[in-house]
Amino acid sequence: MWHRVSRARWLDPVLAVIIGFVSVAIAMWATGVRLGSLDVPWGDGDLIPVYSYAESLRRGHWFLINPDLGFPGFQDHGHFPVTDLLSMLQIAVLAHLTPSAIAAVNVFALGTFFTVAVATYLVFRWESVDRVFAASMAIAFAVLPWHFVRASSHVFLASYVSVPLALFLVSLIARRRLERPRPRWVLPIAVVAAVIIGANGVYYALMTTILMMVVLVVTRLWPRRSWPGWRTLLVIALVPLTTLVAVLINALSISSPSTGVSVVRYPAESYLYGGNPATLFFPALTTRSGRIADRFLDLDFPTNGTFEGSALLSSAGVLAILVTCVVVALRWAARSRGDLNGAVGRASFWPGIFLLTTAFFVMGGLGALFSFWISNDIRAWGRFSVFVAGSAFLVMGLMLSGWRSSAKKLVRIGAVALGIVMALSAVVDLSAGGQRLPIGWGRAMDSELRGYVDAVEEHVPDGCAVLELPLMLYPEAPPINRMGDYSHLWTYIYSDTLRWSYGAMKGTSLGDWGMDVKDDPQQLLERARAAGFCGIQVDTWAYGNLAEAVGAQRAFGSPEIVSSSGRWAFFDLDGPQPADDVVSPETGFTVATQTASLPVSWWMLSEQSTLRVEGTPGARVRASLTLSAPPCGPVTASIDGAPVTVTGSQTYDTDVQLDADGKGSIAITASSTSCTIGGEPSPVWLGLQGPKWAPTVVQSTR
Repeated sequence: MWHRVSRARWLDPVLAVIIGFVSVAIAMWATGVRLGSLDVPWGDGDLIPVYSYAESLRRGHWFLINPDLGFPGFQDHGHFPVTDLLSMLQIAVLAHLTPSAIAAVNVFALGTFFTVAVATYLVFRWESVDRVFAASMAIAFAVLPWHFVRASSHVFLASYVSVPLALFLVSLIARRRLERPRPRWVLPIAVVAAVIIGANGVYYALMTTILMMVVLVVTRLWPRRSWPGWRTLLVIALVPLTTLVAVLINALSISSPSTGVSVVRYPAESYLYGGNPATLFFPALTTRSGRIADRFLDLDFPTNGTFEGSALLSSAGVLAILVTCVVVALRWAARSRGDLNGAVGRASFWPGIFLLTTAFFVMGGLGALFSFWISNDIRAWGRFSVFVAGSAFLVMGLMLSGWRSSAKKLVRIGAVALGIVMALSAVVDLSAGGQRLPIGWGRAMDSELRGYVDAVEEHVPDGCAVLELPLMLYPEAPPINRMGDYSHLWTYIYSDTLRWSYGAMKGTSLGDWGMDVKDDPQQLLERARAAGFCGIQVDTWAYGNLAEAVGAQRAFGSPEIVSSSGRWAFFDLDGPQPADDVVSPETGFTVATQTASLPVSWWMLSEQSTLRVEGTPGARVRASLTLSAPPCGPVTASIDGAPVTVTGSQTYDTDVQLDADGKGSIAITASSTSCTIGGEPSPVWLGLQGPKWAPTVVQSTR
């Protein structure tokens, strides 16, 4: 008997893992992905920033602050909140276990098929769906066309493991299973599920919170019961609180001045990004059944420029939607008889959850009211189609489980057959090839970028800052001719030692650098030299041709390096012009801020830093340095080997004899007594002044 109990206890977890791997295998078959193609790009557009996050994490930065992007500033991602901290943590781990940032994101995308299938199976079993139907529903739900669309673009949305976990929490609240949790593991699992949902993206967290709150109110009022206990309230509160923590982490990370918000949403956008209810009743055109239906019905749904207008279900998903609509009609209709009545009753309150999620999904529905009355930051309510589908699959599984317990053998056989057909149809639908990824394009892009970036890195010193043209705002800028949004990030993703101009947040003083002279190449070139750029890169896809971009302007000379397809061209700025003396950071510095009156400002990252001095070969260049001590103690410093102690503010001049190549350096150390002002560490200030610099002030982190 003990062995039977032990086997039964572990059977569902083992089956869940098997189903997860089956879903991954189906995803690889449908997309054409093989192990050898995990290290090449699977797409562009909104997928590129995710690759850049992984590259930042691989280099040891947290994704919110990236000193390798946005030169002469840095990327300060706190201005554009990303609340998918759970996905970021997974990618951070994968970035150190896989050979590249691209491989890390691609493995994460494949892993979402596993986690969705596992969670769906276990939650459906918790809801007493029979194993055969829980397995078939889990596979069908995990390989929805919606999943493939998101995995190649909005990767974080592809991780919709939050949907089955949300259904689990709704079940616990509706049935008041948290009041006296039995078995004991229910409460810890519920807490973990709530934290996962809250850290897995604001869209999923919001819909889960809405569902839980509605169910809480309904169970309180009808039938009238006592108010829930602290366990229920704790689980409900954990979802929005976890999301709020993620938002606060973003806000507290902001360290660059802002002249405005980087992204603005409007309530009316909820109509543009709302869901089309007709798409719930037709399979996606990427599926075999969808293409067959399109021959007769012309299923070219308007997309409003987004995915939200497309049909994104398989034939299995459409069948689940249709069955759930019938159950909704019968659930509160006159009492039915026989097996149908038992199966409909087994659906319990889930048809109501289906209606509620649909009401938020549809264009102009409850989501639009939320945007107008509560917050317009959430606009893409069409993305909740996956909640509609998830609740429909659960109702379908409960219906089939009810029929399987029928006394009639024919009904039982029909239920099992329908469950198997659901899973098979979901897989067969993918054979149309609509989910295949552009692996060939990815290999060509990978080869070109590796060869080009390697050549640039060999040509310039480590830490070289490259100005990327045309200047393009980040994030969410419109495409420029053939150059799409975020394309400037490609060369950063493939580089190891270079810094890049693109990536500082628009609406900030760092992100708007150079925009006032972007149409004047001579002024832009002069400003680039003054800011410390060593080269310029032109994406020719933004222009008719390279001659139009730079040749006619004759501002940058001839390119030293051109990529294999001719798309990217690199121009070496060749250091300072004759008689020009430049003092700029070399090691131990990063850029703090830039204003119209002060060309550039730096702060020291370490006690030992180095300045680079360039000018006419053999010349003697004078650099002026200003140190300012905090009010609680002096600064102890060494400037090119000369020890100094500063209380207050003091300027020091030093001469640097340039070598035959026109280059020299100044070594600087600076430290001060630790103290705080208003609870914040008081900084050491370092200012630079040279022949090419106006007086500037830079902050030390020491």
